[in-house]
Amino acid sequence: MAIVIAFNGASGVTEAEATTAVMDLMTEKVHEIRREFRSAVNGLEAITARFANVNGMMQHEADTEFRNLDAQLQQLLTLRQSLQVRVDAHLSQQRIAASVAAHIQQQVA
Repeated sequence: MAIVIAFNGASGVTEAEATTAVMDLMTEKVHEIRREFRSAVNGLEAITARFANVNGMMQHEADTEFRNLDAQLQQLLTLRQSLQVRVDAHLSQQRIAASVAAHIQQQVA
């Protein structure tokens, strides 16, 4: 109200006119604050969208990397099985050879 009285005394306008002018200024200030707030909210929404996009990209990359690692693991498991079969076959051949050699030595002795 002090602003209205000061405005009224300084310019000679009525109190109603002064009050209306102050209310108009306050309304304009509220609209300005709302615009700034909306701009800040839009900025935050844009940042959130970028983070979501980056997160989605990171998740996609992580999924791709997981699939690649899983494929490599499957290849290693297959290789291990193949090597195990070869080792088992080699050990079997050695046992057979040792058995044959022992049999021959018995026959010779």
